[in-house]
Amino acid sequence: MPPKTHNLVFLVGKIGLKPPEDMYDTIFKLSRISIQTRYPEDLEKMQEEYNRVVAGKILQESEGALHG
Repeated sequence: MPPKTHNLVFLVGKIGLKPPEDMYDTIFKLSRISIQTRYPEDLEKMQEEYNRVVAGKILQESEGALHG
């Protein structure tokens, strides 16, 4: 059984995708955020860094990545 990972950058590379640079940046951001949500002790810092405006922008970028 392969090792478990939530690293989106690794997974994209593993399946051989070559996303455009702006989409790659979004994938990197999502992967970074995903790691932070697993550590509740960093929640306050994360809430400051990812305020409503920043989170909204990331959501829009993510939807763009999904829909091409």
